[in-house]
Amino acid sequence: MDFLANLWRKMGKSLFMGLGMAVLSNRRMIDSDPRTTNFAIVTFFALVLVTLVSRVWILYRINTLNDSTVLQLKGAKHGLQPMQIKNTSVRQYDYELNMTQVKIFLAIVALAFLFYSQMKVATPVVGFTLLMVYQLLNDPLVAIHIGGRPEEGDLKRPFGCSPVFEEAKKDTMTAIETRAQLDELLLRAKEKPVLIDFHATWCEPCRTIAPGIMRLAEEKCRSAIFAHCDVDDSDPLCKELGISAVPTFVLYRKGVLVEQWSTPDLYDVRSKLDKELEKTASVTPGATAPVGDSIK
Repeated sequence: MDFLANLWRKMGKSLFMGLGMAVLSNRRMIDSDPRTTNFAIVTFFALVLVTLVSRVWILYRINTLNDSTVLQLKGAKHGLQPMQIKNTSVRQYDYELNMTQVKIFLAIVALAFLFYSQMKVATPVVGFTLLMVYQLLNDPLVAIHIGGRPEEGDLKRPFGCSPVFEEAKKDTMTAIETRAQLDELLLRAKEKPVLIDFHATWCEPCRTIAPGIMRLAEEKCRSAIFAHCDVDDSDPLCKELGISAVPTFVLYRKGVLVEQWSTPDLYDVRSKLDKELEKTASVTPGATAPVGDSIK
């Protein structure tokens, strides 16, 4: 999907640049034809109406957005200095971005009226109409709140839009939030190692390593128990276990804490788990790793 989105953006830029050049090169024909001028003006006003309705609908969707996830924005991507940090929320972030897009839209409309009132020709109207279309098609808020694509462009959310382990299979990874659920998990594990990934929806490293953790869980689900825990939904448990960073990985064996670390390195996670699996195999007479499990 990322490839297709990037391809669309590149093609879109080339297409609109080509259309812009075509308008400029044929401006005399466009300006001299009354029907073309009328068509350009009608199209412009229709697009103004579509954009206004879109912005109002996006604002409505933002106001009904039930996402209080705290975002920690950094760097020039968000208009900040390299080391500057800004705390906000998904809802506030979307609202501010939508208002910025509204200001750009109003500026385009104002410039179109200004050029047309001074020059009385259709070329600027056509140009600004193309600019409005380009703004709508490349606005991630339109894709998210109208198109229903929660992970789009610059707003691909380490944002709390969707759970980190939303695609995890329930038979390979268990979601826990409380101490009682953890105790039940450890009791069910018996001799098997238990690996728990403590994460947050706003944590980019958590999302980066999550697909690898899910693959590891599918690979070793018969020899180990895997679980994940959203720190924003399990504050008492996190305080009890001393979880102070995300992602944090906690490894248990026979109900006893073996190790706890916060390095988002999949190789590191795999090697630590494999060591515990080797111990389990060595103390169980005749035990071997299940087919599909790779113990190094």
